[in-house]
Amino acid sequence: MLVLAACCISGCNGDTPSSMRGEEDRHAAVTKVTRGAINSEGEKLFRLRCGVCHSVEPGQPSVVGPPLAEVFGRAAGSIEGFAYSRAMQDYGKIWTAENMNEFLEKPTELVPGNRMAFAGLSNAEQRELIIEYMEVFR
Repeated sequence: MLVLAACCISGCNGDTPSSMRGEEDRHAAVTKVTRGAINSEGEKLFRLRCGVCHSVEPGQPSVVGPPLAEVFGRAAGSIEGFAYSRAMQDYGKIWTAENMNEFLEKPTELVPGNRMAFAGLSNAEQRELIIEYMEVFR
């Protein structure tokens, strides 16, 4: 009852009670640690399988392929100034986790004629970890 009264009193001035702010801060910290733990393997896999040609961090140039920062929600083949294959430009779908998973599994089947020199990744768990890592850079 006293906690409820304290919440009501502190809520009267429009401020969030400090106990609630602490809970929000704790939740944010747990989310950050969890995301880091989940994506540490994904980051390693990305760097090993994709990072030779692509960057994922915003503002970093890619070596060979297009940058993949903020790739989800963007149309395939749409970065201005990158020389995409006609096949990738024609594919043009908005990248989602689902179609990225399909692409990483069998790139030449999803987008026949694309120029990516990557045969595909058959391991579904590895694809999922890579995609989770890429989603951090939405």
